[in-house]
Amino acid sequence: MSIIMIEPIYLIMVGVVVCVLLNIALLSRYRRCPAGKILVVCGATTPDGIRCLNSGGVFIWPFIQEYSYLSLTPVILGAELRDAMSGDGMHVDASARMSVAISTEPELMPNAAKHLLNASEERIQSLAHDILLAQLRRLLATTSMEGFSAFRNKFLDTLQENIEAELNKLGLHIVSIDLTQVRVKH
Repeated sequence: MSIIMIEPIYLIMVGVVVCVLLNIALLSRYRRCPAGKILVVCGATTPDGIRCLNSGGVFIWPFIQEYSYLSLTPVILGAELRDAMSGDGMHVDASARMSVAISTEPELMPNAAKHLLNASEERIQSLAHDILLAQLRRLLATTSMEGFSAFRNKFLDTLQENIEAELNKLGLHIVSIDLTQVRVKH
């Protein structure tokens, strides 16, 4: 029986090739978060199953984790409310414009990942639109139109607070909001 002797140079070459292939495999699983996006990592090794980053990078474990991105691009929408009832029984038409975006606050990013991860811009716009209309109708119903012009800024601040509370549940925040018109119908 003869023993096959392998030259040491061949062992070194095989070791180098294995190391290079292992490094390539590991580096291909590292994901960076690009500007204007949130990196969402889902899988068993993350707390609560979701980890969100708005900068930096992370290693994605093969077969255990997956990743996706959320866009931070603001969505602009307008809303028109017709024939709403004010707190003093007057019929009111109102319109507002609002710009919303996914929040980068650490406590709100998981909400966005849970609710908006695969949502289209139209879906996000629709959700924000519904919240804007509901809160505008709700606030108008408790407001007297007689002194409205004197308290317009307070009305807008209260409207923004109410909407922000609802949007935060979805992981969104208000970039800007403007009450474009409030008109009493006679």
